[in-house]
Amino acid sequence: MNELLRRRGPLLAEAQRLAHLGSWEWDIPSNTVTWSEVLYRIFGLEPEEFGGTYQAFLERIHPDDRAAIAAARWPSVWRLHIQK
Repeated sequence: MNELLRRRGPLLAEAQRLAHLGSWEWDIPSNTVTWSEVLYRIFGLEPEEFGGTYQAFLERIHPDDRAAIAAARWPSVWRLHIQK
């Protein structure tokens, strides 16, 4: 499965670029957030301008949308906690 993801990663990145969709990944234990290149373009940032933490991510989200983001994250955090 990891090999398949590794091979298809560039295709996903290209599809996101063409569709102007971005993605991000939050590594909860280390509290690091990784953005796709498209998200940097959407937010008008260079990679060095983004702190790479969940808090830095939230600061880029419109204040009216932050509660929805927070509510959506808890099921994932809870599943991670249960799996330990």
